[in-house]
Amino acid sequence: MRVKVDKAQLSTATSRSQGAMTERNLAQIGFRAANGQLELTAADRVIAIYSSFDCEVLEEGTVFVPAKLFSDVVRELPEGQVEFYEEPSQVVLIAGEKREFTMKLPKIEDRAWQEPLHFDGALEVALPCDKLAYVIDQVQFCVVTDSPRNYGSVGYLHRPNDQALRLVGTDGYRLSYAEVDLDLPVEFLKSGVCLSKRALQELQKMCGEGFETISLAIAPDQTTLEARLPGYQLFVRLSAVRYPNYFGVLPKQIGSAVKVQRPYLQNVAKRVLLASDKT
Repeated sequence: MRVKVDKAQLSTATSRSQGAMTERNLAQIGFRAANGQLELTAADRVIAIYSSFDCEVLEEGTVFVPAKLFSDVVRELPEGQVEFYEEPSQVVLIAGEKREFTMKLPKIEDRAWQEPLHFDGALEVALPCDKLAYVIDQVQFCVVTDSPRNYGSVGYLHRPNDQALRLVGTDGYRLSYAEVDLDLPVEFLKSGVCLSKRALQELQKMCGEGFETISLAIAPDQTTLEARLPGYQLFVRLSAVRYPNYFGVLPKQIGSAVKVQRPYLQNVAKRVLLASDKT
């Protein structure tokens, strides 16, 4: 494999892959050069990420390298074009206007490229990125990584009615939900799905890529969710947690309501917290 790529594109694709590197010292990044494109992939037991972009392919091929080491090297590369090629036992990166920067990395042997999953018969829906990012931002503080309650570590994405999309999160002590009005197909998210905090963070990161919509699809067996943007795919293994019926804790009537500016309320809360019990 031998390619010439722009450092900014390589850095962006490497950054996208970070979400699938939970065990950074053991994680690997795979590269495949073919048909004028460089594809990257990284995966763990829960998340798989694919990214691709156009480049000058001098020689097609596939190679795997240690993820942490490669990410650290890319971060320090000078701006401009990078030549990236494979040798028998290592990978070489050459960068700089005068090709003054050279780095050699170990190559990981005996790894095969895994093609992205394809969901036959799955319903695919395009959601506005700003609306999906909004519900995640409003709820993810209530989704914790380690919770004594299994439902406390997931967010529940579902449709409370035919015209809305809602995300719910609770750590057992507090509950937050946010919903947006969307006209969705009847069969989409009919029973809802549970997403881990990591999955929510990756979806939110995708929504910040600058595209108007993001495509979501759920495998017919309800085990995997796919999120897709141009040149960017995320596969998430869905949690098997059965989310409790949270409607019972929602107030049936709201006696009174007050409207206040959000920044003002945040500043007041910060001052009050100075006198709170930190334990």
